[in-house]
Amino acid sequence: MNVEGAHRVRLNTPPNRPGRRAGRQVSTGIVRSPISLIRNPMEEPMSTTASYSVSGMTCAHCVAAVTEEVGRLAGVSAVDVDLNAGGDSRVIVTSEAPLPVAAVRTAVDEAGYALVS
Repeated sequence: MNVEGAHRVRLNTPPNRPGRRAGRQVSTGIVRSPISLIRNPMEEPMSTTASYSVSGMTCAHCVAAVTEEVGRLAGVSAVDVDLNAGGDSRVIVTSEAPLPVAAVRTAVDEAGYALVS
């Protein structure tokens, strides 16, 4: 498995039980180097947040349906919904780049609700 900034670690174990040879190697799996965890803020992808009004949502199932459909759009990293049962709910979408309103409208329609704005 290739993981950026990661490497396989092996430990040499001392003989602490009868029958165990000195220098036996034990694989401990993939470990990330502390250096690989340091990120340059200039390399981080920019994100954008947009807010939309959606009508027709009344419960947690409605929230889940809209979250799932909008979350499937390319570049979407988060979808948060402020449910206003019986009124217009606010859907906040975080994505790598601004999303076309038509794509969001289609996703909301697919979930069974209407994009107001």
